[in-house]
Amino acid sequence: MSIRILIVEDEFLIAAGLEDMLADLGQSDVRVAYDLEAGRRLLREFAPDFAILDVNVGPALVFPFAAELRARNIPFVFSTG
Repeated sequence: MSIRILIVEDEFLIAAGLEDMLADLGQSDVRVAYDLEAGRRLLREFAPDFAILDVNVGPALVFPFAAELRARNIPFVFSTG
């Protein structure tokens, strides 16, 4: 069963690696946002079932975005180096 997954990650190689790992697990409906503005747009347009969030996205912290997910009852995990 494929679920809609949103990745918010500003590093292309990390995002691509996550996409590859999820594809290997059979997840085909994955979208990537490379900044928080794109993440918010995808949150409106894509309505993910789950999200993977980098803590530092460019110069900003992802915590306000995580609060938006929490308010919508969308589960998420933080992924950071």
